[in-house]
Amino acid sequence: MKILYCGCEYCDIIEKDKKQSVYSALASSGMDVVAIPDLCQVAAKERNLLKDIAVSGELAVVACFPRAVKALFDFAGLGKKVKLHFFNMRTSSAEEILGKLKVPVAKRLGFSLWEKCATGTLKCRERRPSGRLLKTAKQTLGVPRLGHSTKTFAIISRKGLSGVSPGKSRTDKKDWIPWFPVIEYGRCVNCRQCLSFCLFGVYELSKKGKVTVAKPENCKTNCPACAKVCPKSAIIFPKYSESPVNGDEIDENSPAGKNMKIDYAEILGDDAYAVLQQRRRMAAFLNGMNAADGKPAKKRLLKKSK
Repeated sequence: MKILYCGCEYCDIIEKDKKQSVYSALASSGMDVVAIPDLCQVAAKERNLLKDIAVSGELAVVACFPRAVKALFDFAGLGKKVKLHFFNMRTSSAEEILGKLKVPVAKRLGFSLWEKCATGTLKCRERRPSGRLLKTAKQTLGVPRLGHSTKTFAIISRKGLSGVSPGKSRTDKKDWIPWFPVIEYGRCVNCRQCLSFCLFGVYELSKKGKVTVAKPENCKTNCPACAKVCPKSAIIFPKYSESPVNGDEIDENSPAGKNMKIDYAEILGDDAYAVLQQRRRMAAFLNGMNAADGKPAKKRLLKKSK
């Protein structure tokens, strides 16, 4: 069974030492492993790659909370196509994860190479079967081989994926940190509160009137506000720090947004007034939609108040 390792390179929710220990052991295990910089990024922007990795129909995922991982695979359109086994680096120790995978604990070697590959400061060379970039990785491993049982260790560098390194300002959609919500449809009741609440146009209705995350790149980095209004705790932000919005198990007696403290001024910054005006217009638009088919009624949007 192939193992998918997520480096969660865009935030510090998993201790670096833990990631280093797990990564080093997998790198020297001789098992069929693919290491990617960030599962959120791949699920949003490199779905064909994720599909190639999961082509065998079964995958061990070393990442974060199972609810978050499953929702990311659902978001990528693979939820019903692959059997997932979860190994949670946010709550389990490196020894526990490696023990369950039956991988011996390795010396802490090679992680610096991963870091350099992931940040683009060193190009992965042929001694690593993945090649140096996403395109080269596909050429070297071959798309069909990704799903075969041939033992490989593949590194896919962040430089070869969409997005940028942490710390860069998001000046356009190319400079994007993969912070966005995913929906756990097993809990979602399609109340559309997230759709009406979101200030940034992340959500849309499908042709069947189902709420979807249509524009993840529109989400404001570090803003989990839409999760606060979800009555069923169905919205997950995998990179968020607090439970259960981060994908942790849900206490049914404690709704997701009950104790969330959100600094809207910090999130919205100088654009607060403009964004709130936009939200009023969106609310007016949604109030003019036919609840049955999601089509806009013949009503004008609410005009700006003088």
